[in-house]
Amino acid sequence: MMRKIKAKSWKEEMGPENKKRLPDLHLSKENLPEGKDWEIGKKYKVALELVMTGKHEEDGHGNFSFDMMGVEVMPMPKQDKVKRYAKDKKMMEEDMDEE
Repeated sequence: MMRKIKAKSWKEEMGPENKKRLPDLHLSKENLPEGKDWEIGKKYKVALELVMTGKHEEDGHGNFSFDMMGVEVMPMPKQDKVKRYAKDKKMMEEDMDEE
């Protein structure tokens, strides 16, 4: 299961401005050609193969460095639409037939 990334405010990260900041990732078109067909603002799932190259932990905080060895686009789960109206309409018709 994919874990959510926790955003930090700029105040926590850099200074007094109170904007949320997420870690970012930049990939070239060569490494992620699917990106050319994607829409800005839409969510996509990508799996990464990483090799850890560094670790720095101090006072409960930490930073980790990685070399990216591979990338794979993952399918997004489809959301089932609730078909309440169709179900309720059918139930109403059955109730009317019984009367």
